[in-house]
Amino acid sequence: MIADHGFDAFAVDLFGKGNRPATTEARKEATAALYNDRERMRELLAAGLEAARKNAQGRMMVIGYCFGGSAALELARSGTAEDVVGYAIFHGGLTTPDGQSYPGGTPPLLIAHGGAHTSVPIEEVSALQQQLEQAGVQYEIEIYSGAPHAFTVFGSDRYQERAEELSWQAFLSFMQREMVQN
Repeated sequence: MIADHGFDAFAVDLFGKGNRPATTEARKEATAALYNDRERMRELLAAGLEAARKNAQGRMMVIGYCFGGSAALELARSGTAEDVVGYAIFHGGLTTPDGQSYPGGTPPLLIAHGGAHTSVPIEEVSALQQQLEQAGVQYEIEIYSGAPHAFTVFGSDRYQERAEELSWQAFLSFMQREMVQN
């Protein structure tokens, strides 16, 4: 879908070759391992970004859904992605770990969040907003009423067509603006 708009896309596999958790429990274990080892998560993200740089045609934007959104925010907090022009997070975890913050110069963020997202309550959205304000980071937060976690997952019982379409349009606008301006 991104390529349809004239941009290259590259996906980073944080779980590793051959590791395809098939059950919810296995996926939770795989993500928990990285949440509990933020240094390892950052190493994998940096390696993925370096591989993308070799194939990139210029500026880059980091996009993440669910755990990928949490990982994108981890990369933003690392301050090591100087050629990234923006971050887009769809129904991701938003909590900032103790001892971390957003450094000055962090590129703009787009947060697409479901108003009915129970595992990441609106209080966490508000806390992130306050952190970004304090750090002077540009951001946009879109909240879609009635949308639960994973509202963009086609075919799932959580899919919300309206929220998915609005968040995609917000993303395209954000991407076009940040990719062209920077």
